[in-house]
This record gives sequence, structure tokens and C-alpha cells, in this order.
Amino acid sequence: LANRLSEDPAKKVILLEAGGKDEKFYIHVPLGFPYLCGSDIDWKYMSEPEPALGGKRIYFPRGKVLGGSHAISVMQYHRGTALDYEAWEDSGADGWGPEEVLPYFKKSEDN
Repeated sequence: LANRLSEDPAKKVILLEAGGKDEKFYIHVPLGFPYLCGSDIDWKYMSEPEPALGGKRIYFPRGKVLGGSHAISVMQYHRGTALDYEAWEDSGADGWGPEEVLPYFKKSEDN
């Protein structure tokens, strides 16, 4: 996000992150995610009790390290289904149709 915001030279962007350097071995290993969940670089967030799940809470792993949650992700892209974007557009979210969002997905995947 900071990269996208800073593309405009007229804008100034500051990026603040909590946590230390990304020195853990499994941060740099594809699919190292299971070894990072619940570790000292995970905020270990839990949802509020979910009524539709009988009051259960959902675990949300979030990275407490340089790079944030991206640093503990599974290195996977998922665009979603075009039907979802069509439904958003049909409900009034102009510019969120599958054709409009596709260039942004392609741009983020070009690394």
C-alpha cells in the first residue's frame, strides 16, 4: 500500500510498523506460515464471539514484524471470482467490476 501511495511524487508517505526485523527462517520459506502462527512474531488476534458460529472466536494471525502480516503470509495470490466483483458493482460499487479490478491484480502480481 505504501508503495502505491508513494508513486505520486507530490505525496509524502510515512510507514510505521511494529516488531523487529524479519530474521526468522520460516518467513523466507514458501509455506512457512504454519510455523509462524502463534509465534512471537504473531499478534494472535481473535475475533469477537461469532453468533453464527455458536459464540466461537476466529483466530486471525497478524505479523508483528517488519513487513507486517505480509511477512507471515503463505505467498499466494488469490483474485477471487468475477461473480463477486460483478455483485459488488451491481450493488452500487462503481469501478469494482471484474474488468476494472483486473489491472490492479496484474500490477500487484508483477514482482
